[in-house]
Amino acid sequence: MVAMRWDSLFEGLESMWSGESEAARIDDERDRVRMSRAATETREVLWARAVADGGLVLRTGTDDFRIHPVRVGLDWVDGVTCGSAARIVVPIASIRSWSPLAACECARAQCHSVPLLEFAAVLRFLERKAVNVSVFAGNRALHGRIRAVWSGAITVNSTVEHDVTFSAIDAIGYP
Repeated sequence: MVAMRWDSLFEGLESMWSGESEAARIDDERDRVRMSRAATETREVLWARAVADGGLVLRTGTDDFRIHPVRVGLDWVDGVTCGSAARIVVPIASIRSWSPLAACECARAQCHSVPLLEFAAVLRFLERKAVNVSVFAGNRALHGRIRAVWSGAITVNSTVEHDVTFSAIDAIGYP
């Protein structure tokens, strides 16, 4: 009878030890996942979401931009505006949050990652092409052409020439 009590005690201790070991293994796995997430850059998450969902709602300080991303660069997202053929470039620094785009009738565009291409390079491309752009900065929209791209700002020819810092740009729309 005493031997049975000892056996059940050891079985109970083994069960507790097994449960503790499993809990420690789960905690270690959760820590590895947290460390992996902490090392993942925002552009990688945006690109993965764009590939998975086909469209995103990018929320900036003043507007929501509904786009089907085509390219995700080092510090920007370029895509087609949902429901039109217009293109839009959004600097990652101006994005406050993002979510999947609700179901729509637009054709899904394949999204490419170009992790070495900076926002300034896209702006220089728009400057060289001399296309009309809409620069959304704060509560304003400037319409014109990008005349110059500086190290941290652009000059936009509108009715009057405007200089806009990169940090003030919420998005740039172009045809």
